[in-house]
Amino acid sequence: MYKLGFLKAMIGVSIVAVILLSVYAVFFLSPSFTGLITENTEAEAVRVATHLSKMVLDGTDLDGMELTKKNLPDNIILELEKVAKDFELIKVKLFSPTGEVIYSSDTKDIGQINKKSYFHEVVARGRTYTNVVKKDSRSLEDQLMTRDNVETYVPVMKGDSFLGAFEIYFDITTTKKKLDRLVRQSHIFSLSIALALVIIMIFLSHKATKSIIAQASAKTRDIEDGHQRLLTVLNSLDAGVYVTDLETYEVLFLNKYLRDIFGDVIGKTCWQVFHPDQAGPCDYCSDQKSLIANGESLSVNVREIFNSSTQKWYEIRSRVIRWLDDRFVRLEIAADITDRKNDEIELRRAHQEMGKFCEITKQIGMEQSLDGVGNFLIKELKDILNTQYMQLFVFSSDKSNIFTLSDTGAGVIKEPEQVHSFSTIIENLENVITGFDMPLKSLPLPDDLPLDGRQTLIPFRIENHTQGALVVTCTQDCLCDDNKLKLVALILEQASGSIKRAVLHQEEIRFLEQRIESMSEFSGIIGKDPKMQTIYKLIEDIAHSDTTVLIQGETGTGKEVVARALYKKSLRKDNPLVVINCSAYPSTLLESELFGHEKGAFTGAIRKKMGRFEQADGGTVFLDEIGEIPLPAQIKLLRVLQTQKFERLGGEQTVAVNVRILAATNKDLLQEVKDGNFREDLYYRLNVIPIHLPPLRNRRNDIPLLARHFQKKFAAEHGVVAKGFSSEAMRVLLDYYWPGNVRELENTTEHAVVLSKGQRTELGHLPSILISGDALSPAAGLKRSRKTIEENEKKLLVDVLEECNWNKSQAALRLGISRSSLYSKLKKYQVSKPTAL
Repeated sequence: MYKLGFLKAMIGVSIVAVILLSVYAVFFLSPSFTGLITENTEAEAVRVATHLSKMVLDGTDLDGMELTKKNLPDNIILELEKVAKDFELIKVKLFSPTGEVIYSSDTKDIGQINKKSYFHEVVARGRTYTNVVKKDSRSLEDQLMTRDNVETYVPVMKGDSFLGAFEIYFDITTTKKKLDRLVRQSHIFSLSIALALVIIMIFLSHKATKSIIAQASAKTRDIEDGHQRLLTVLNSLDAGVYVTDLETYEVLFLNKYLRDIFGDVIGKTCWQVFHPDQAGPCDYCSDQKSLIANGESLSVNVREIFNSSTQKWYEIRSRVIRWLDDRFVRLEIAADITDRKNDEIELRRAHQEMGKFCEITKQIGMEQSLDGVGNFLIKELKDILNTQYMQLFVFSSDKSNIFTLSDTGAGVIKEPEQVHSFSTIIENLENVITGFDMPLKSLPLPDDLPLDGRQTLIPFRIENHTQGALVVTCTQDCLCDDNKLKLVALILEQASGSIKRAVLHQEEIRFLEQRIESMSEFSGIIGKDPKMQTIYKLIEDIAHSDTTVLIQGETGTGKEVVARALYKKSLRKDNPLVVINCSAYPSTLLESELFGHEKGAFTGAIRKKMGRFEQADGGTVFLDEIGEIPLPAQIKLLRVLQTQKFERLGGEQTVAVNVRILAATNKDLLQEVKDGNFREDLYYRLNVIPIHLPPLRNRRNDIPLLARHFQKKFAAEHGVVAKGFSSEAMRVLLDYYWPGNVRELENTTEHAVVLSKGQRTELGHLPSILISGDALSPAAGLKRSRKTIEENEKKLLVDVLEECNWNKSQAALRLGISRSSLYSKLKKYQVSKPTAL
């Protein structure tokens, strides 16, 4: 549109030029006008041309225009070059008002400044000026006739305003030879007229251009006004609007909302501005670029992103459009949705917390034991608070004790001062308290619980009575959220009923255990089996007498424990109990050990020695492994049993003592008598009151009691808390044959306590022999064949029935099964009592 207007203007300029040239042809070249020329000088001719151009310019609206490089159109430059060629000029120059050459046919003159005084004093004031190059001539006429070159300045005026000037520089040598004065005058006048026409063309062209510019300016103002209104709208939006190049990812535009946040980032890539932690474009931008490259159209896309530099969430609505230069760009509108996202996050968090709350309160109701409740709560609450340091304190039902639960194990606070200190701290608490200097050091907290950071005490109640508190301690960089602490407090309040029930359950179990222990423990002997109860009664019956007792049983059944129980129950309990292991001494030394010796009785007897019987005078002598005593010593022992008298080895003086003799052996002494290894009379003297201890495999219902007893014993010795046995571990203990009886069980339990490190005893904490195939098979202990499980089980049934004289009730009790199960197995294996011959 602008080009069309400019073309119209130039057509108008051309028409004016034709009219002026016509005037020139009609008037200036007519005879009458030629006569006018003959009557004027060259300078007058120039002034006429100047006057003509001034008349035209005075009627033209130029608005203070002046000649400059910028407003000199290319067609005017061509016209000046044509004038210079047609009139055979050496140079044509065009000056600005300041004297700067803005055009010259000799391009090296452009940009030079005319500092001559006549230019500023004569030409700039609207007067023409002609000058001969050589200044020694006397008159203009002489100069024109004799000099080679002449320069003439033609001012361009509008009223009194100096707009610029032409300089005509031509060669007159040929002219003075071939033409007369009139011809030269006509030549100069024609040249001046041509220059005047050029001046008129310049300013008419300027006027047309000005009109075009005015129209363009009006349109531009309309566009700028619309653009400004659009910018005003975009900059007033409470959202970000930006445009990025789809190819280079550069930011081309962003509104005030984004400029206030990110500054002037035009030219930077979108990820440098909005995702500074990225090394390149995101997948979304890359995908859009690929889709456009494949010719696919894209609809509006909506997505949510998190900006790491502003720490805010934005909803981005994006669309690919064409830009002004026809390239593809991405227009995006970013709305701040941080509040909405925070609300969503808060709602999601509340939903998760409610789900966690319901899950915990549901699961905790399934736990029965206090350990189970405590371990479950500690694990779940640690996950909620994102901490590793926590301990739960729970009052007993009468508040005389405090149960403690933590990752390091369970315990009981029985010390009155500690119980009172804890009660004083939490009884008056109403809500969760948090601080950095709380009085928790007096509490029995684990060693790894930090007390130099933030500490939180969360009390919980049931029926308005404080039941306990949760202690949470953190390092200096605590991550416990206050809202989550409130959630934990709610969970504890909701779980308080389950905690109280678990406390009562724990106390009931402890009461029953103590009752069972009191019933099953007899002076250090553990067992509730009917066989053991029979032994307890027998010990009570014979304890106060001085009758000799022979204790028989397999290795490890507890023969010495029974002997000590007899001693503690006897009337001699305040006098010495001397224990002698007869198998520990060689036969040559055993007699000296039992009865003593005189000085010099044998080599090395450098002094008199009192024997064990003398040491036990008034008390009790326990002869362990009596079956190992040699025959010579058996004779002296028989005399002591009969008369309570003996002589020291190598001595003649009879020593009288008052002792009670208890003996024990793992051998079948009656068989030893038959084999000639033991005196029959001594056997009957010892076997006045026999006590037969059953092997552990024949009283399996005592295994859990014994295992827990030994676990508590060794846990106390190793400074840990006894936490019982898993069902798998206890099943292995019950199934094992126990060839070493109670002593082997004791050693096994100590092994498990050491490996479990205060945790519950699991299957992996037991010795490997217990879980091997041989250990689990009773036939292995009895050295029976293991052809098949069925054969071994059948043999076991037969052996046990034979030991019980085919009493099925006793056999079922010994096997640890019901009578109905025994009958089913007998039927399965077709086992029946053999008929007598």
